[in-house]
Amino acid sequence: MQTLVDVSPHIGQLSRPLLIVFVLVGLAIGLRRTGLAKPAKLIVWLAIAVPLMGWFALMTWIGQTELYQAFPWSRRAAVLLPPLIWLPLLMRSNRFTTLIDVVPPAWLIGIQVYRVLGCVFLIQWGAGRVPGLFALPAGMPTC
Repeated sequence: MQTLVDVSPHIGQLSRPLLIVFVLVGLAIGLRRTGLAKPAKLIVWLAIAVPLMGWFALMTWIGQTELYQAFPWSRRAAVLLPPLIWLPLLMRSNRFTTLIDVVPPAWLIGIQVYRVLGCVFLIQWGAGRVPGLFALPAGMPTC
């Protein structure tokens, strides 16, 4: 039987894509609850799904290269710039705000449950596999 410490490096490989799937399925269900026409629902779904999946794929690829090590500032830019550009555009959309109005608040809160997995970084730090400089900021806010 494997321990959580043994399994934890693989949790992110499953949890991150699964989170994207949950967000996109929730988005589709939420759009069904709106009074928008079918073409408008598809446009809103694609306006969110395509950039989200593209960002996820790009960040996954960059994380597997040495770009973050070569350019330490790129980590912050990769995390901050896309939402700073994308979210204001979405918030100006009446269709998107209609969607947010019909989505149950419990869904918006529930999607954050995955953050509990951040505790895995603290477990890895305790096992000596991850430096504290990384594990503490990554895991503390989530536990």
